[in-house]
Amino acid sequence: MRRSCRARDEAGTALPAVIGLMMIGLLLVGLVFELARWGSLWRETAFVAEAAAEAGAATIDLATLRSGTVALSPDLAIAAAVTAGNEARPRPNRVITAAVPAPDIVCVDVSQEYSSALLNLFGATSVQVSATACASPARG
Repeated sequence: MRRSCRARDEAGTALPAVIGLMMIGLLLVGLVFELARWGSLWRETAFVAEAAAEAGAATIDLATLRSGTVALSPDLAIAAAVTAGNEARPRPNRVITAAVPAPDIVCVDVSQEYSSALLNLFGATSVQVSATACASPARG
């Protein structure tokens, strides 16, 4: 039995399509992995901001407390927040800033750079991940 020339000419035409689909699949798996890493870093950054804000809110000014008003000691609150943020989950290149916008509130902003090899393929060298948390002293 003799094969037709048309069947022989089409041999192997699916191979480039299969290779292309495999490359697209591999790229999608890498993208999912990078999104999971970014989400993990964002959760960690939010955790550090909340822990630092709570530590800063624990520094109550005792002189104003004796007069009946609950207020923070601004210098101690900022120092405690930055120290707690650095100790919660230490990472290189993490920036922690704290401020006391009101006498009874401390706010902490944590930012960290996220870089990935997959994003470098698309021209994005790094992405800044940041989180902000505020806390005030309360009974609990």
